[in-house]
Amino acid sequence: MTDQTDLIRRMRRLSFILWLGAAGLLLVPLIAMQYSDEVQWTAFDFVFAGGMLFGSLAVFELALWRAPSLAYLGGVIFALGTSFVLIWVSGAVGIIGSEDNPANLWFLGIPLLVAIWAVAGMFRARVLMLVMFAAALAQVAIGAWAVIGNVGAEDPNWPMDAIGATVVLSIGWLLAGGLFRVAAHRSGA
Repeated sequence: MTDQTDLIRRMRRLSFILWLGAAGLLLVPLIAMQYSDEVQWTAFDFVFAGGMLFGSLAVFELALWRAPSLAYLGGVIFALGTSFVLIWVSGAVGIIGSEDNPANLWFLGIPLLVAIWAVAGMFRARVLMLVMFAAALAQVAIGAWAVIGNVGAEDPNWPMDAIGATVVLSIGWLLAGGLFRVAAHRSGA
């Protein structure tokens, strides 16, 4: 048994801690609502957050059982994390202007296309590498389109929010792609 395989097996045994942590994280706004009027979550907010948290954990759990290497698992973690942050930020505060700006919907297409191509490519490392690099390119293209076209210019933090989010999210996609590249190279796939 290799060190990588042993570490992944230990991670499988401890994954329940992540599930408990996600449940605990959902309790934070519920408790905060009891003590502050600043936090006002609706049932939809809890369902949306729960779906994102537990959906991401379900994909991570599947990857724990199927990951051929730590590089592959790292790629999954960066892809899930980048998708999670992109969806959360787009919905909560918006990347382009406010969350109400319809241009933010363009960003939501990226994780959707990543998921579709990951399934279509049967989660092979080489395919996932290409998908992550394409996601980074799409992230930059949409961010550049927004900045060049002054989409969201009514926001007081324009264009720094869009540029900052584009850079950070692109780095996340590139790191995921790089890890899948390492996994593909090592497996020869």
